[in-house]
Amino acid sequence: MVGAVGAWMNAKGGTFWIGIREKDDRAPEPQPVANVETERRRVEDALLDLLEPPPLFDVEVTIRIVPAAPDGDVLAILVSCGQAESRGPFAVVRGARREFPLRAGARTRSMTRQELEEAFRPGKTHRTDPGGRRAESPRLPHLDLDLDKAAGRGKPCLWLALVFQPHLALNLREQRWEGLLRDAQASGNRPEGWNFASRFHSPQIEGGHLLGGHGDELALRLYRKGALSLVADMEKFFHIGAPGEIYPYALLEHVTAVFRLAGAVYRASDRQWSVEDRQRIAEDRLRLADEHRPEPVKPKGMLLANVGMIAAQEWKLRPGTPIPPWWYHRSEVPPLCDERDLIRVQGPWEFPLDRLLENPDDPALDVVRWLYEEFGLAEEDIPREFDRKTRRLILD
Repeated sequence: MVGAVGAWMNAKGGTFWIGIREKDDRAPEPQPVANVETERRRVEDALLDLLEPPPLFDVEVTIRIVPAAPDGDVLAILVSCGQAESRGPFAVVRGARREFPLRAGARTRSMTRQELEEAFRPGKTHRTDPGGRRAESPRLPHLDLDLDKAAGRGKPCLWLALVFQPHLALNLREQRWEGLLRDAQASGNRPEGWNFASRFHSPQIEGGHLLGGHGDELALRLYRKGALSLVADMEKFFHIGAPGEIYPYALLEHVTAVFRLAGAVYRASDRQWSVEDRQRIAEDRLRLADEHRPEPVKPKGMLLANVGMIAAQEWKLRPGTPIPPWWYHRSEVPPLCDERDLIRVQGPWEFPLDRLLENPDDPALDVVRWLYEEFGLAEEDIPREFDRKTRRLILD
């Protein structure tokens, strides 16, 4: 199954069925899949473990449960070549070997040497490195609507979107999700800090997401699949100084708070505490105990992050730690960009889930670094409260 999906991803895309019996190149009758949801997760895990780079679910690969009444359900695996092309070719991991399958007509073959040389030609980026640097990947299409809405308002703002791969499955009517959006401390944030939490705005379900934040000036959306989207007016980053000037602490903490919330959402999700995950973790712990190796049990999957600034060309960001009074009297700094560049979007970055869960501030620092680079600043210009050794943001 993994080889077939990899072959489609390296070709022109296609659909792979589980639960359909073929006969003479036809599919006359379904063979329903027992425990179809468990099988769907098994397929997700197999693709994450054995395809390199791992596919982006609901972007490059979509797994759907298809009713085959009255007999039961089957699985359809839809592969989109257009989205996967910039990250290919895709390899199937078989022990120490890597195989590059390719769908050719009605059969599957291995890619030729010439095809591999062309695919890996210099200048083409295929994978994200483990540091979470920028990837030649598509944007997150199901969150583009949030970006479009933000751009349509015409107000300077920052947009940040985080998506789990594979997706989670949240019941947004459960009280725990409203609690995470209202109580900053529940996600490891400061109760009176610069973040999304508000005691005066109660989160509301709108369509497929839970809307929290501070009203129109800062909107935080939590989606059923675990995705998070923050749209914050640039005015939320102003604290003191000249008009149109970003206060560094406000920028750092707003971004970091969303990553901390993502970690809390994952820990509280059903996927984190499913029967399959509990069994796997228990088996791994027993195995590691027998081998006397203190190796942690790592979750599977990735976190994708997109960030953008909209109509913020007149805003400025000073380097260094904002210690008054000298910091406010430093030499003049240029604005972000000229008036022609109204929307600046970057990403997605891909971060391993274990990196997020061990220290959510770690991936947040990579996003903060890009924001500083957009203002012509370097990593050393980030306030020292974002410790480079521990990669943690510590504000009193």
